[in-house]
Amino acid sequence: EIEGFSLNLTKSTLVLFMSESVPFDQVDTTGIQLVGDATLVQLTTEDIVDLEPVITNCCNITNGPTISIRLSTSTLNSIKADEALGTGLNNTGLSVDAGAIVDMELNQIGFSSATVINYFP
Repeated sequence: EIEGFSLNLTKSTLVLFMSESVPFDQVDTTGIQLVGDATLVQLTTEDIVDLEPVITNCCNITNGPTISIRLSTSTLNSIKADEALGTGLNNTGLSVDAGAIVDMELNQIGFSSATVINYFP
């Protein structure tokens, strides 16, 4: 399950905080969307999952499993071009399609909707 996420537009990163470990090589970025009030930006195959785990003490989640995604220039430009998305905590959400992320036994993590817990414009 996704416990939350952090979006850093300056560093072009999206970090998902997970409740359990997941195999990085099985993450399908095309099934991940950033959602605004009435819009969404879907990630693409150009958005790369970092294979090195991110160690974080962010937001009351201490050293939990994470997925760090480096956003492509095209995805970053789509976020920045959309005035109804990615401008603050209140208009930045996350949606994940079933099967886009699996657990270590390759069981699908179903549809998730998570609230942004950390945001850096």
